[in-house]
Amino acid sequence: MPHILNKHIEISFLRGIGSTVLMVFFCLSQGFGQTKSQYLDEAYKAFDAKNYSAAVEYFANAYEFDTSDVELAYDFATSARHYESYRLADSLYASVIDRESDGEYPEATFWRGMMKQRLGDYVFSTQLFRIYISERDMDNPYLTRRAKKEIEAN
Repeated sequence: MPHILNKHIEISFLRGIGSTVLMVFFCLSQGFGQTKSQYLDEAYKAFDAKNYSAAVEYFANAYEFDTSDVELAYDFATSARHYESYRLADSLYASVIDRESDGEYPEATFWRGMMKQRLGDYVFSTQLFRIYISERDMDNPYLTRRAKKEIEAN
């Protein structure tokens, strides 16, 4: 009988160690992982310091937490634009335009037009500039004038 009891104690001990190891691993992984808020803090610091490559990286990490956050997508797109990552910026501005509900980001159409122009898609770029002018004519007089100039340049 002592032999069976020793086996039972040994199995219980190993189960205890296994669950302890898993618990320690979980706590460590949670303790060292950054939150969306932490990534955003770092992204805005990097952007303000004009370190756009770092800002893009931090925004990308934050965006993984919540791809439905329109404000985050807009700020991420703006960082990508400054970093001259035009394909990424174009994709993100498109996402913002598709998901904004009340026109909270009126400049997204203009900036997407600029990204399309930078990517060589002058026809679509012109269409976007025309949409911006027709929908947002007086929201930002500077961008309206610029959109008109970009249409002429295309």
